[in-house]
Amino acid sequence: MSVLKTYLFMVILFLSINQGYTQKLTKVDSLINQMEKASDTVKVNLLNDIGVELQYNDPHRALDFATKGLQLAERLDYKKGIANLYNDIGVIYGIQADYYKALEYFLKSLEIKEAIGHPRGIANSLNNIAEVYKFQNDHKNAIAYFKKALEIKRSLPDKRNLLFALHELGIAYATDKQFKLSDSCFMQLIQVSLDHGLDRYIPRGYYQLGKNFTAKGAYLKGIEYFQFALKLFDKHGDKQRESDAVNDIGNNFMQLKNYDSANYYHQKCLVQRKEIGFDYGIIESLLQISKVYTAQGRLREALAMAKESYDISHRLNIRERKRAALKEISNIYTKQKKYALALSYYQQYAAQNDSIIDERKTRQIAEMQAKYDLARKEEQINNQKNEIMLLEEKKRADNYLKLTLAIAVIFLLVLSLITFSRFRIKQKSESLLRDKNDQIEVKNNQIKEINLELEKRMLRAQMDPHFIFNSLNSIQHFITINDKHSTLKYLSKFSKLIRQVLDNSVNVEVPIADEIKLLEHYIELEILRFNNPFQYEIAVDDTIDIHTEEIPFLLIQPYVENAILHGLIHKKEAGALKVSFDRKGEYILCGVEDNGIGRKAAKEIRCKTGQAPQSRGMSVTACRLELINKNNHNKTLVTVIDLHNDQDQPCGTRVEILIPAWELKSNLIVNNHVTDNHSRG
Repeated sequence: MSVLKTYLFMVILFLSINQGYTQKLTKVDSLINQMEKASDTVKVNLLNDIGVELQYNDPHRALDFATKGLQLAERLDYKKGIANLYNDIGVIYGIQADYYKALEYFLKSLEIKEAIGHPRGIANSLNNIAEVYKFQNDHKNAIAYFKKALEIKRSLPDKRNLLFALHELGIAYATDKQFKLSDSCFMQLIQVSLDHGLDRYIPRGYYQLGKNFTAKGAYLKGIEYFQFALKLFDKHGDKQRESDAVNDIGNNFMQLKNYDSANYYHQKCLVQRKEIGFDYGIIESLLQISKVYTAQGRLREALAMAKESYDISHRLNIRERKRAALKEISNIYTKQKKYALALSYYQQYAAQNDSIIDERKTRQIAEMQAKYDLARKEEQINNQKNEIMLLEEKKRADNYLKLTLAIAVIFLLVLSLITFSRFRIKQKSESLLRDKNDQIEVKNNQIKEINLELEKRMLRAQMDPHFIFNSLNSIQHFITINDKHSTLKYLSKFSKLIRQVLDNSVNVEVPIADEIKLLEHYIELEILRFNNPFQYEIAVDDTIDIHTEEIPFLLIQPYVENAILHGLIHKKEAGALKVSFDRKGEYILCGVEDNGIGRKAAKEIRCKTGQAPQSRGMSVTACRLELINKNNHNKTLVTVIDLHNDQDQPCGTRVEILIPAWELKSNLIVNNHVTDNHSRG
């Protein structure tokens, strides 16, 4: 009977979603029909309106209409229309999480609005630019642009603009954990609303105060503010924000483990969002209900909700939501002990992750390329300016000389003064030219530094797939021998390892604490993979502050990998691995020591098995060391020592890596605290 109810609910939900989407399509069709008799500028505005209507439900189609409108506006030289369409194209790219493109179009819109003198439009563009920085977690720039927008909106007669600015700045402060400043913005919002009779904006302030209490872990206080805001939203007929408040109340009850109340509010929120056709919110509500059902042990119903959330996300191509749904489905199948299905959906989730990571890396490279192109353009502009100035100077000097020669006989004294004046002008010109050449030299040096940084990041990026591929081989091994317990255990440890690699994916250097944590995860995976063939120890000198001193990311791991794969796993008795960090003057001495079979025996095994003489990880590490040493006075040095016992027989290998000590930048916050004692049996 419960299964029948679930399917009936899904049918009603599907019909409701399609009804909301159909209403939007009806409005779009109406706008398209109006274009047949519209003038050119009105047609531009209609194409813009169509794009706005479709941007959440069908962003690809919305972009197509907005692009057509932009092309028409540019042919008409309709500046306001061009600015508006740049802005709305930026919004569409923002919805698709392409923040680099979104920022590009918002900046174009801002440039036009500043040229035509449109204060309200300028403020809105500044606000949108701040939103992009907020989504990129660049809180400093986000707050700076929100403040600029706020200053402009204070001077506008319509105080609703001021309310919007206070609202966005308050959210930015909250995102940066500056809750006192955030609360102040929302209290100002409430006061300005009361002073100017804008009662319908008051609940927004109370709602955001509830969000702040929730972020600080005061869930009951958050519910109190959400419920107060909910009554006011309902009074003013603000259906979407009313549904948001209901959703947040459900989330807080979920945090308090009051699952019945959480289910009640999330079901209520789902009904509200279906009524207004808010597809993005429907996806979220379905996933929240699935999590409640999972917590209650209602796994069948939870699975139905999660799959419906995925289907809608897939139809709308909202990748972040697809990822969340796939992860939840995998979790439910795991609880149902359907491990094959759980693994299948987890692999889809991981593939989505990889896709997003690849796009982010591509975007980062594009940003670096854009900076490089900008530097080249500035250099070309400076060269052109220099040439123009020289030509103008030469022209003035020639005219002056002709005039001087014409009156030379009569005005000899004047000629002398003019000659002296010309000499001074020439000196100034040469001084100006030297200054410009110095500026060009500085720009060239900056470009060289950018190129060197790009090379370092590209080599670091090659380490990640090599590193991940080795771990995936281990997962394949466990799956092949049908060891489900070890597979899931390995996947759990592997996910932690991948999370750390992703967290540091844009860093060339990381705190020693992060590198140690990564080494621990990696070694534990190898111990699990080879069934406890060795013990390990990580020791740190007391004089080294592992939270403030940095080393190149993933520099030590290839040597640890070499010690395990070519030294320890071939040893018949129990093996031992030791990684140490010691202070040595201006350097940190990192030692990787094993009691394995030694390099000579390992080389013989590689020859017999036909393995490559040097692994991909070691060759990439060698290139990285060459780049690191390129412009540094203090060099990173690597020494390999063959160990022998009293009978002069090989008893292991020690690799010593001498790394210059680098201090951590002051604005870097270390979240992963690691104790100074890292020894482990």
